[in-house]
Amino acid sequence: MTAFLVALTVPALPGNPAASRSKVQGECSLRLGSGNVMQTGVCAMATDGTTDVYVGGKTVICDSDEEPWTPRSLDIQGDFCRLIHDKGAFVALANEYWVYASTILASVNGREWQQVATIPDVKLLDVAYGNGAFMAVGVTTVTGSPAPVWTSTDGFHWDKQASPAPDQVLTSVLFD
Repeated sequence: MTAFLVALTVPALPGNPAASRSKVQGECSLRLGSGNVMQTGVCAMATDGTTDVYVGGKTVICDSDEEPWTPRSLDIQGDFCRLIHDKGAFVALANEYWVYASTILASVNGREWQQVATIPDVKLLDVAYGNGAFMAVGVTTVTGSPAPVWTSTDGFHWDKQASPAPDQVLTSVLFD
């Protein structure tokens, strides 16, 4: 396998002007100032305009003027894989590594999180917001079952929907 490195240096991240993010073979790390590296496997980032939130593994890192680069470890099943912010809520997906099971988490501020849905036999692969609702999609292990589609109008209360793609894997969702 060929290794690759993609690095992005952002000269003026709030709370740390010398921060950079690097990605190596799909794993990300966050480099702070003089060489300190947050070993969290950062996989996603979202912002509400005042707080930047990074997730990876079981860790959430918040960065704001009030609380710069603050990591928090959460007691969750699985590891974070996606994060978005819209309609006043951060919404994150976490998946078990060895079994098919997904957890949806939500937060109003990026610091305090609630596990709002746990879905067995499913790996949710993406989440997006559009047309007044959050939507999460993925794959199921149940033979003959349609691809999972879950929606929420607020990020905290989720409902299973009929899938537009029976016997398919839905790897991403996008609203235009």
